[in-house]
Formats: sequence, structure tokens, C-alpha cells
Amino acid sequence: MDIWQLLISGLIGLIGGLLSGLGGVGGGIFFVPALVYVAGWGIKEAVAASLVVVIFSSLSGTIRNIRSEDPINWRNVALLASTVAPASLIGVAVSRFSPDVVVKLAFAALLVVLAYPTARGRPPLRRNVL
Repeated sequence: MDIWQLLISGLIGLIGGLLSGLGGVGGGIFFVPALVYVAGWGIKEAVAASLVVVIFSSLSGTIRNIRSEDPINWRNVALLASTVAPASLIGVAVSRFSPDVVVKLAFAALLVVLAYPTARGRPPLRRNVL
């Protein structure tokens, strides 16, 4: 790894870490496109690296939230983990046999689906006043 690749990787890590800490964004939404289009990695390698990075981001967020006023709902964590883990394994299996273009299109579709409600915003809450 030459010095430029090291600097680019460090910058991507710094920005992704800040985004992760500020808003929970970083793993797939930032790291995968940054690694593919800025660092020149393959899509499958970028996805694999972002999954490892998410482990550390999630761990630091968990440690922060354990000490916060908004405690972690461990029941929800157990439910999500019990569904996410097997689904991730299925995704990895599908990815191994899919061409890179299929993985890129699936990732792009996910980003577009996530971008729409984010750009639209949440509708204001209606409060029932008696």
C-alpha cells in the first residue's frame, strides 16, 4: 500500500467514523461508495470491509448508549439480531455467486430507496388534544 492509498483510506475512515458517531451512518451508506469510487476497491471487497468497520462503530455506539439516558432496548436488539444474522449469511452466499454488476445495482437500489424518505422528511406528528 503506497502513501496515497494510506492517506485516502485514513481520510475515508475519519469521515466515516465521524458520520457514524453523529448519526449512525457510515457502514454501507458511506464506506462502500467511498471505497469503490474514491479508493478504487471492488464492490465485494468494499462491502466486506464495511461490515468489519460496522462492528467497531456499533460497539462504540453501544458503549455510549449503555451510559446514556436512553438505554438500549435489549429485547429489540435480540429480535433484530436473530433476523439480521441469518439474512446476512444468505446475502453473503448470494453475493459470492453474483456478478459485480448485480451487487452494484442492488446497492444502488438500496441507496435510492433510503434516499427518498430521507429527502422527503418525516410528516409532522399530530397530537390528539381532548
